[in-house]
Amino acid sequence: MSAPAYFLFTDIETTGLDEKNDKILEVAWIITDSEFCAVSPPRSFVVKQDESYPAVLASAKPVVLEMHSNNGLFAEVEFATHNLDDVWIQMQEDLLDLPEGSEVQIAGRSVHFDEKFLRANDFGPLFDELLSHRVYDVRSVRTYLDLRGIHYDDIQGHNHRALDDVLGDIEFARHLQAITVY
Repeated sequence: MSAPAYFLFTDIETTGLDEKNDKILEVAWIITDSEFCAVSPPRSFVVKQDESYPAVLASAKPVVLEMHSNNGLFAEVEFATHNLDDVWIQMQEDLLDLPEGSEVQIAGRSVHFDEKFLRANDFGPLFDELLSHRVYDVRSVRTYLDLRGIHYDDIQGHNHRALDDVLGDIEFARHLQAITVY
């Protein structure tokens, strides 16, 4: 009998694309079972920054500054109370609540980007100890379908807020599961 399968659908929002210099602004996740039903509560943390709010705004790439000003994330960053240690602790607790021996794959639309940023911010032990090396990259599947003329523009998660993107990815995974492709 194989170990229970779970997915850690996660997404982060950042000030740019460089994990060494840019900052994580928001982290969200939901753990699902293999049927893409939530087994953990939705988690979403706007991250308190180590530097001043004006410095964070100044360090953001122009496109990111416009995007996160328009979607309200930067306004929330100014008053954030959770640091990345809080996020790490909660994610670890959620993963440890799963049955012993479970296989947990990281999942989402930007899996490698998110993992790269989280590892650069000391999440490596969490990934190495509690997550499988396998990933479920819904963006790759979506790109494949787009190239074949199958579009899913009605799937939510286009406002660049972490929890909305996670919910959209889970919705897309459920949709894929519901169809049969030959």
